[in-house]
Amino acid sequence: MTCHYCQRPFTPSRPQTTDHKIPKSRGGTNHPDNLVDACYPCNQDKADLTEQEYRTFLALVACGHSRPYAWQLARDDDEAPRITRRPSEPAVAAE
Repeated sequence: MTCHYCQRPFTPSRPQTTDHKIPKSRGGTNHPDNLVDACYPCNQDKADLTEQEYRTFLALVACGHSRPYAWQLARDDDEAPRITRRPSEPAVAAE
């Protein structure tokens, strides 16, 4: 068996877990259609992202974005914190 997200086989260092494609915290259920087998690292990385948001996150990280920035870009809801500057711009100190 392999992880639904990274397609790697489960091993002692990548144990099998059950993940919600739509997290329960965002309205997902325990219905079998919403559950997938995921390795522990992917399940932890995904946190409360939806399956599509997590796939976007993985693509952004593969393109070289930092993990925190990619997570914020991938999160598709109005409650997610947003970065208001480009990553290459220096931070401006608040006056």
